[in-house]
Amino acid sequence: MSGVAIIEQAAVADAALHQGPARRGPGFAVYASCFILALVVLAAVWPHVLAPTDPYDIDPTSAFLPPSSAHWFGTDQSGRDAFSRVIHGTRPSLLIGLLSIATALAVGGILGLAAVLGGRAVDHAVARVIDVLFAFPGLILALICIAILGASPVTLAIAVGVGSSGGYARIIRAQGLIVSTSGYVAAARMLGHAPRRILFLTILPNIARPLLPLFTLGIGQCIVWATGLSFLGLGVQPPEAEWGALLADSRSYTALAWWLTVFPGAMIAVTSLSLTILGRYLQARFDGRDAA
Repeated sequence: MSGVAIIEQAAVADAALHQGPARRGPGFAVYASCFILALVVLAAVWPHVLAPTDPYDIDPTSAFLPPSSAHWFGTDQSGRDAFSRVIHGTRPSLLIGLLSIATALAVGGILGLAAVLGGRAVDHAVARVIDVLFAFPGLILALICIAILGASPVTLAIAVGVGSSGGYARIIRAQGLIVSTSGYVAAARMLGHAPRRILFLTILPNIARPLLPLFTLGIGQCIVWATGLSFLGLGVQPPEAEWGALLADSRSYTALAWWLTVFPGAMIAVTSLSLTILGRYLQARFDGRDAA
């Protein structure tokens, strides 16, 4: 039997094991989430399209105006347009979330792949490192990192990424162990393929594919964590337009101007919920089942 035939039979056998019943298409919640996320991306890339007003333009005579046709989200204590500040705050919030999840995947990927490729001793050592990461709640670990590195948007993103890296390390390690013992990897070894070729062309693509839903889910979680730490003054500082900083800047005026906390909080909640719905749908599709 030729080498190509061996690999094809192994691939068919693995596909048959994961084959499930016919799946339905995405529902209304998924389409709504995609639409909301498209608006979020638009606000991050081209904020002046949605909010042409300068988010830092101060007008003390217009302070604490409630939502109206002139100011959709009202104004803050300095008379700045709250809608423009929320829209312009999308870019730093989203960038911090993306950098955080990238850091989490990088740290988790290094640990997980080291456990898979390094032998029993390395796997045992990595397992102990992962246990240490899980010994601290993610936010506590992020606070420790900020205490060591200092407070800034970049260190905030790195801290949140490190705080959530333990889960990704465990998932990548488990997925790598499954893939490395699969039939198609064994067939590639039988054909005499070099270990580097097996790693980059066979193992890594099959580990990375299931990570897409986790990447989508993780962005929402990282945004919530990052905005929470910014609210505590450990990230972006007022008067910068960022969702967590907007909440921190307006917490003293909640009783006087409810809209200053409601709308940034709603943006955080809606964006995270949309990412969660999309991530769960992608996860269900990759698992071969219908999304709930």
